[in-house]
Amino acid sequence: MDGLTLQHLGDSSPPLSAGTSNVHEYPPDAITAVGFSANDQHLVSGSADASVVVWNVQSGERVFAMSGHGARVSDVTYTPDGSRIVSVSDDGSIKVWDAGSGWSIYTYALGERISRIVFSADGSRFAAKMHRAVAIYDAGSIIVQLTVFQSDTGAILDVALSPDGKRTAVLDNNGAARIYRTDTWEELIELQEHSDQVKSCAFAPDGIEIATGSYDGTLTGRNSWTGEMYRKETIGSCGTAISYSPNGAFLAAAGRYGEVIIWGPKARQFVVKFQTSVQYLSGLKWLPDNRRLLSYADEGPLHLWNVGDALRMRSGEQES
Repeated sequence: MDGLTLQHLGDSSPPLSAGTSNVHEYPPDAITAVGFSANDQHLVSGSADASVVVWNVQSGERVFAMSGHGARVSDVTYTPDGSRIVSVSDDGSIKVWDAGSGWSIYTYALGERISRIVFSADGSRFAAKMHRAVAIYDAGSIIVQLTVFQSDTGAILDVALSPDGKRTAVLDNNGAARIYRTDTWEELIELQEHSDQVKSCAFAPDGIEIATGSYDGTLTGRNSWTGEMYRKETIGSCGTAISYSPNGAFLAAAGRYGEVIIWGPKARQFVVKFQTSVQYLSGLKWLPDNRRLLSYADEGPLHLWNVGDALRMRSGEQES
């Protein structure tokens, strides 16, 4: 593939009409994960063919490709400062790349499939999620494994780090969300407000609120220290992914049937609902501009949603 094209499409999903972008040219069934650089200029994609590719967002041109994984890339992200790219694979490896040149810096072998990589907002630590374990790394100039958490209650469904990396939220298949002290894995609080398994979670940028999405079709927002309930929203289907915008102004949730719903956490009010044709959305990534949101499916199409346009349209409707 020589380029990545962002083709603007119309979307007439109620309650608002909004623009989307669908990534074509790079085979839609090959992309497994994406991440944006801190300056909005580049997008990195992982794929089923084990490659990692950096794209120029404006031109759609491929900047460079990186190889080294031995199996499907399951997740990829830029470090918060934009200097490095970290990718994880079904082959059990973590690879760290120089974001400017694509040169491989480090490779770590964990020996089992790694499904997700999550950074703390301050860039100090990252977590690698496996089937029944979470490995925590110091993300300094020399990356060092700090601790490993082993679940004794079954599969781990999701993991999130507090903005300072000092707390880790772990979702397991017994239906609970537990928050631990990262260094010692001392359990700080257990959150149980859903009627079914909890599927996804995310800390707010201020580290106070934590949002969880469940198979029961709801999203909850609670105080991550006390468990106090702030909100309970209806997604309508399993909350497969949750993401706060970098500035904390918006909270997005993806549903099992392709819906993307956005609320304003500060005002705790509904903003807009988008709809895709994808049956199971696996990820949501905000761009650093806090206005655009990328939704994607596992080896499926990508859609770029402009929340700013939706807000302007809503404002225009209210004025008229």
